[in-house]
Amino acid sequence: MIQAGPNSPGTVIQVKLSIGPDVEWYLPNNVKVSDNNYASAALESASTYWLKCTNFGFTLPLTAIIGGILVQAEVHKSGPGLIVQTFVEIVKDDVIGGTTGTGRGNTNYWLEADQVREYGNSNDLWNETWTPADINSATFGAALACQSSGGADAWVDHIQITVYYTEITTSSSTTITTTSSSTTKTTSTTLSTSITTTSSSTTSTHTSSSSKSTTITTTSSSTTTTSSSTTVTTSSSTTHSTSTTITYPPPSLTFTKIIDNIINVREH
Repeated sequence: MIQAGPNSPGTVIQVKLSIGPDVEWYLPNNVKVSDNNYASAALESASTYWLKCTNFGFTLPLTAIIGGILVQAEVHKSGPGLIVQTFVEIVKDDVIGGTTGTGRGNTNYWLEADQVREYGNSNDLWNETWTPADINSATFGAALACQSSGGADAWVDHIQITVYYTEITTSSSTTITTTSSSTTKTTSTTLSTSITTTSSSTTSTHTSSSSKSTTITTTSSSTTTTSSSTTVTTSSSTTHSTSTTITYPPPSLTFTKIIDNIINVREH
């Protein structure tokens, strides 16, 4: 249960009780604050006017469900007589007693020292049906009067109201689901270049009639270079080979010239 208040009245007026020779209150506006400044009435076996208190300044939410209303009055008496009767009514739509006129008075005697008397409670609706607008209205409030026996003075320091309520709550839940799209792009390039170079091989053979033969062979080195990465392969291989054979003497010499050359060699 949520509690609003206690709140004090912003407006206080007097209204005749209509059950006899009623007595008016002196300084009725003093009941707006608890400060030991009193509204008072001098009674000789009579009743007082209503102290009608409204404009309590409630601001209940529009979703409130009223559970109960408590009215509190800080009072005491003086003089030889007694305050034998207290009348307390709810004020709804500016009407004392509301639509049912069901009060919460009692016959508990007032004491000679200040005492806070309670009328209604957190579960008491005073036989009325309430909306938040009723409570928030400036025409909502409470009224108090009292009756004396044997001559007594009535003193009222403060009147206040507390309203109890529950609130309807609505919850809103929003779920947002996001499905992400994942794109994987793989780019793989492998460049492999293989170059094989075999240099020329040259063979030179010199043959003479003295059976001397000289062979010269030259073979160059072979170099292979390979570079690799991933996925696409390019391979290039180049082989260059040159072979040359020289025969001595040249075939263009005639047999006779060869014989002559041999003879010349021997003579020397």
